Amino acid sequence: MLCWCSVLVSSLLLLVPVQGFAFRELDLGSATWKISNSNGSITLSNGTVPGYVTLDLHRAGLVADPYYRFSPANQSWIGLETWSYERDFILSDDFIQNSIKILLVAEGIDTVANISLNDGKFRASVENMHRRYYFDVTNAVHPGSNTLLVVIASAVKIANERAESYPYTLPGSHVLDMSSMQSGTKGVPNHSFVRKMATHFYWDGGPASYPSGIWRPIMLWGTARPILHDIVVQMKSKSTFVFAVNVTVYYSSPAPFEGFLNLTLANTTWSVPLSIKSSTLIDGSASTYVTVTLPATSLSLWFPNSHRRTSHAPTLHPLNVSLHDHSNALVTNKTIMVGFRDIYIDERSLDDGKAFAFVVNGRPIFAKGANWMPADEFLTRSTDDDYAKILQSAADVGMNMIRINGHGIYLPNSFYDLTDRLGIMIWHDFAFSHSPYPTNSEFLDEVRLEVLDNVRRLSHHPSIVLWCGNNEIETGLTWSQEITSNPNLFASDYAELFLDVIHSALREVDQTVLYRSSSPTNFVYREYPYQQFWGDAQSQSYGDNHHYNYDSVCTDVTVYPQPRFQSEFGHISFSSLYTLSTVALPSDLSSNSTFLEYRMYHPNGNEQVTKQIGNFFRTPKDFDSFVYLSQATQALCIQSQVDHYRRFFNEMRTAGSLYWQLNDIWQGLTWSSLEYCDHTKFGNCRWKLLHYYAKKFYEPYRVSAFQNKSSPGYVFVHFLTDYVGEANVTVSSEFRAWKNGAVLKTVNKTDIPIREAVTSLWNFSTKAIVDETKVNSLNDIFITFRFDVTEKDAGARSGDEHVFLTPLKDVDLQDSGIQILSVTEISLPAEFHSNRVDSVMAAARISLQAEAVAPFTFLETSIAGYFSENGFLLLPDVALEVDFYGWQSFAASDLKKSLRVRSVFDTY
Repeated sequence: MLCWCSVLVSSLLLLVPVQGFAFRELDLGSATWKISNSNGSITLSNGTVPGYVTLDLHRAGLVADPYYRFSPANQSWIGLETWSYERDFILSDDFIQNSIKILLVAEGIDTVANISLNDGKFRASVENMHRRYYFDVTNAVHPGSNTLLVVIASAVKIANERAESYPYTLPGSHVLDMSSMQSGTKGVPNHSFVRKMATHFYWDGGPASYPSGIWRPIMLWGTARPILHDIVVQMKSKSTFVFAVNVTVYYSSPAPFEGFLNLTLANTTWSVPLSIKSSTLIDGSASTYVTVTLPATSLSLWFPNSHRRTSHAPTLHPLNVSLHDHSNALVTNKTIMVGFRDIYIDERSLDDGKAFAFVVNGRPIFAKGANWMPADEFLTRSTDDDYAKILQSAADVGMNMIRINGHGIYLPNSFYDLTDRLGIMIWHDFAFSHSPYPTNSEFLDEVRLEVLDNVRRLSHHPSIVLWCGNNEIETGLTWSQEITSNPNLFASDYAELFLDVIHSALREVDQTVLYRSSSPTNFVYREYPYQQFWGDAQSQSYGDNHHYNYDSVCTDVTVYPQPRFQSEFGHISFSSLYTLSTVALPSDLSSNSTFLEYRMYHPNGNEQVTKQIGNFFRTPKDFDSFVYLSQATQALCIQSQVDHYRRFFNEMRTAGSLYWQLNDIWQGLTWSSLEYCDHTKFGNCRWKLLHYYAKKFYEPYRVSAFQNKSSPGYVFVHFLTDYVGEANVTVSSEFRAWKNGAVLKTVNKTDIPIREAVTSLWNFSTKAIVDETKVNSLNDIFITFRFDVTEKDAGARSGDEHVFLTPLKDVDLQDSGIQILSVTEISLPAEFHSNRVDSVMAAARISLQAEAVAPFTFLETSIAGYFSENGFLLLPDVALEVDFYGWQSFAASDLKKSLRVRSVFDTY
């Protein structure tokens, strides 16, 4: 179908015939850059772009791996130097003669730099690693050899200079270890004054190396025709039956042009006549838009992961934009993938505040997920393969949302292509975190350009459902005496940056995507002008909440908040010895070693982990056991808290659980459920025990049991579901003896209709449990819940859950005697691969059995991959089969040799 549409054309719309329609790109990235410091004492002849100075120094053998042992502290001098990147390149006569304009395009320079071409024939400066820069260098290049020079200043020194000259002090974050920062060993202050990733300056979960480099492609464009830069897609369901779709095309053109633009979507083509009267701005900010309507009944909608009620991927549709001249000859085209979904936040009034629940295509969603941090301090080391492994791992455990924290970056389009395909919604902070920021005009102008650039680049992705102004800056307005002694000043600065500049720039590009000024925050009165409710940003009655409690017993539900949406919470565990050993000496991997003290960036973190382990387990016999129990403890802590939040989904009293954090930035001692993707012998995004537990606590159907100190003497049992009103469930509870696993008592409930997200099943009296099972105390028994669900139009599902009634340190566990019975290679069906974004190269089935009850049975291997389940409870003399999926090829015999298995008894 072909439609002619009338469109509104802005004054910058300058689209008409040019000669030749030529476009050429010369990639200037390679290993041929000369890198040197300011005094010339260091010169490298084969620097890599995209890349970082530190990585090139390491490749040249001048410094150790930047993550090895104490390297971040030992290599802090690198970030204090000024570094020059220089390279020669050849331009042909043809390239120049057939180009009306030649552009230098720098997609990411980190961070403050001066650019010079051919000894100053062209000069420019950049100071924002988060955005693209376009420069007209037509008159500065010539046929033959040309020289490009990029001189990158120390971001730390620039930040300190700007802080010193700023009219008043902008206090740093409360998480900063100032003694370490003053020595430069664990970060530096004043990150607010330069537009650089905040974790490069500090973070209590990873290194702060403040590196310099050209971290994204840099290239020359020679063009004699228009260029399509970005396509912004906004859609809204006008009714149950119609989607309104607004497509804005951003472009530049070196000369006048006459022709038309075709847009093809959902088997329909719309044609728009275009007329450019003169050359346009080179940064692609010229635009035109088309608004169309499509019948919703003919469209397959985009739903989040686990809410699609199908194993198939979320539906994406190609949108093709093509530019044609007046004779209908194709000039250029661009295709993106879009998804049809209608989304809003339900903030209905409750008796004690307002709800905060995402509603997608009319369905209220309990957001299940985690927070994302940069996958590496040195961003060029992160690959699309890393992103695929991490995001597929998130989808595999039922996550439907990831929050990209303001500590980090705006990721490459390939990342969001993956979240689109997997149905993972993105809560996206803009890159601002923890501390107040300047509000001088130069800074605000730069921020505005940053927001415009990234929203134009990313807004077509259906997975991006909310933009958020910052991480913890609103709640941080109460953190320091500098702020509280002059609250109006900092509140005014906050409002100007996050309620005015950022919000206005976002709305200039996209009027439909959701926005909140901070996380955590309360609620919005109205969008234009942006007015929000000012109060306790950590209020449990409105908006979202962050919660960390390292002192209380982490499974004590009485210390948890009851928020509307829990967007951060977490507990620390240690990375496995497989991962830690890649950056440590054997002597480093022992309790209280200098290495572990250094590696723990979170203040008092080692003591907090040890204390939490002691709440549940006996003192581990060695460091290897300590690491394992730290992961088991973390899994217990997060499972208990997630269940707590899910139990409040009725009436949308709590509608989201995003734990801190999904992935790791290094081989660390952090809150992550996935270990660092380090590409070494033992690396590749290893699943911690928490990630296997996430597969259980984020299941669409789940039995949740807990004890409450406020109501002692009872075990409360609930059934949790994502699919209200569409299923019946039968649940059995088996009271088993720890001594031998024998079933001492069984209680059943059959054919229970599931009509709410949370259904109460039982309130078991602990005294009655002890009396009726004829045991001495609760230390002698645990409960196994088994359930069978019949879903409307979807068949049956089953599951189980083992619940411990007392800490395992009080249980008389027996030697589990776990044996690997067999390991056999298995073939995976084609449909297994068709819906995945990672590359599973091989798979095997492991059969294992225990002689006694074995809680937290944990399998490990040096082969990169993950197990279908792990950290499970083995019952005696009952063989269990577990599949292993390898991200590398392997033979079953090699997997069997590499396997190690343990349970809690093995830590004694």
